[in-house]
Parts: sequence; structure tokens; C-alpha cells
Amino acid sequence: MKLIGAIMLTAAASVMGFFKARDLKAASQALREMISLLELMRNEIFTRRTPLRQLFSCSNMPRYQYINSFIGSLEAGLASLGSRSFAQIWCECAEKELALLDKSGRQAVKDLGSSIGKYDAELQAECIDRCMSELNSEYAKLNEGLRNNEKMYIGLGTGIGLIFAIILV
Repeated sequence: MKLIGAIMLTAAASVMGFFKARDLKAASQALREMISLLELMRNEIFTRRTPLRQLFSCSNMPRYQYINSFIGSLEAGLASLGSRSFAQIWCECAEKELALLDKSGRQAVKDLGSSIGKYDAELQAECIDRCMSELNSEYAKLNEGLRNNEKMYIGLGTGIGLIFAIILV
């Protein structure tokens, strides 16, 4: 009976390590998708001069795995544009829907919202480029040790599980 409990404890700790490693991968992919969205926004605003209401229409957007809820919230929030500013809508959606991004990445995205729709296309493109630059540097830092960190979390979970199993047995 103790052996079964020890095996279950080790397996549970390993699974926790696996989930943490999966969260790291998801954060990396969410950053990549956000950068892709910003590139699309930049092109639409700068080249095609697409209005904000059309820009975030889900029918125009590609399907993203991790930031689709952000785009959907933006589209829904644009219905209240006028009673609330675009910057308020953008910031609320970023805070609520971009939980996979770390605090500095989310802040960079929130800061961008204050300049979208306010300035001419060239200035908006510059603001988007600045945000993309910050997110790209964050993406590079995250991916630098991603493979090693994944292995570390899985190994750490398994190791801690084994230590607890030995102590309890």
C-alpha cells in the first residue's frame, strides 16, 4: 500500500512539473501570436488605413490559439466605443485576456492601447513597432532557456516526488 502511495506521489509531482513546462511553452506561443497580431495591425493601419471597428473584426483575423479571446473581447468591447475610450477597452481586454504574458509584456501591450486610433498612421505604426520590439526581446529571453527550463521543471517535479516518497515510505 505504501508503494502505491509513493508511486502516486511521484507521478503527481512529475505531472505538476510537466504542467509548469507546458505553461512556459504556452507563454512563448502567446508572445509569438501577439507579435504576429501587432504586425497585422501595423500593416492594416499603415498600409490600408483600416478603421478600428473593422480592424478587430474576428472575420478578418486569423485564428490564434492563445490570444483569440483577446481579439474577441476587443471586438465585443468596440460596441461600447464612445461611452468608453479605445484605450480603456484595450487595457481591460489586455489585463483580462493576456494572462499568459508576463507583467512587462502585458504592460507594453497596454501602453500601446493609448496610442492606437489617436494619431496618424505613421505615428501609430511607430508605436506598434516599439511594442513589437519590446515583445520580441521578451520572446528571445523566454526562448533562450525554454528547452532547459522545460527539462528542469519536469526533472524537479519528479525529483521532489521521489524525495517525498522516500521520506514517507
